[in-house]
Amino acid sequence: MSQNFLTALQNKGKLSQSDLKKVERMQKTAVAESLPAMLIKLGLCSELDIALAFVESGGFSKITPEHYPLEKMLPDEISLRFLKHYHLIGLSADENSFTVSMLDPEDEFVLDALRLATGKIIVPQVGVLSEIDAAIATQYEQGQAKIESAGNFLSLIGSGLNLTDETSA
Repeated sequence: MSQNFLTALQNKGKLSQSDLKKVERMQKTAVAESLPAMLIKLGLCSELDIALAFVESGGFSKITPEHYPLEKMLPDEISLRFLKHYHLIGLSADENSFTVSMLDPEDEFVLDALRLATGKIIVPQVGVLSEIDAAIATQYEQGQAKIESAGNFLSLIGSGLNLTDETSA
């Protein structure tokens, strides 16, 4: 975690030194939770405070809801569980790179995992947690709805239901 990120929060009066110490102690027992996620979960900082601190401290672009695509941009090898856990979503792709929106665009573990899984350059941007999670739901529910629709159609065929007009026979 970048000291610049924490300094940005503290300079804006969004995080006191005592709150930071408390979260750092708690984080030692909740290893799987990132510091930005814990700050939000504990109500110490808003989702927007976190995103704006990354914009200020790291020069990341803040992604707004209209920039989230409706279709998945990341390959299927990147699991839905991974996306939900680390609050990240694909924004765009080309032959050399993927641009992603993340709650914590400085999380080197996540960036390295994406690089290894895709073999491409990862360009991180920052998003607001609830907007990222909503975009994940939109992208993956659409895909799930298509799968369920196809499954329903196949089960109708499998049940012997005649889909042709019987009056013409």
